[in-house]
Amino acid sequence: MFTRRGEARASVSLPDQTLNQLQEARAAAAAAAPQLHTQASPPPMPALSAAAPGISIVPTGPMYLDGETPSVIGEDLTIEGQAITIRCKGALEINGKIHAELHSQKLVVGKSGQVEGTIAADIVDIWGTVSGTIMGTRVTLHPSAEVEGDIHAKSLSVADGASFEGRSRKVTDAAAIAPRLEPGSPSTNNGATTVPIPIPVQMPSQLAS
Repeated sequence: MFTRRGEARASVSLPDQTLNQLQEARAAAAAAAPQLHTQASPPPMPALSAAAPGISIVPTGPMYLDGETPSVIGEDLTIEGQAITIRCKGALEINGKIHAELHSQKLVVGKSGQVEGTIAADIVDIWGTVSGTIMGTRVTLHPSAEVEGDIHAKSLSVADGASFEGRSRKVTDAAAIAPRLEPGSPSTNNGATTVPIPIPVQMPSQLAS
């Protein structure tokens, strides 16, 4: 390794005009650096839309249409008694404990809801526990549902994880399982219609002539 002794250092002084030009060039480079970085970065991914084709959204709780406001029976409410009937002309959501016969246009049993009795509605969504007969045009048992009883429906959907003990019966006549929304309507009969069967009458034998 060799070293230089008495190395001379020269100082160079630049004109003021040249220094100003160098400073302006450095400032221009610093200002352009963020812009170059922004242009080099990839564009953000577009947000996924529920209407995007090929994408399915699995609901985790009750869902309602725009402008649809349900009547809600909260978790802290319990209704018990003999021959109690609850009627709702709109949507009814049950989150408490109900021992009654329920009639509604749309009936939702939330995850904390517990119903013991007959349910009759055009649309039935079960997230909680039901013990009794369910009648509806469209019945859906969601993953957290626990149902013990018979189901009479035109359309029945049972999600993975749902518990169902009973019999299911496909109904073609929606009027047979339609909810009774008006007071004084007769109670449900599990969708069955009783038809009188004529009893043959034995005719006396003709006397021999």
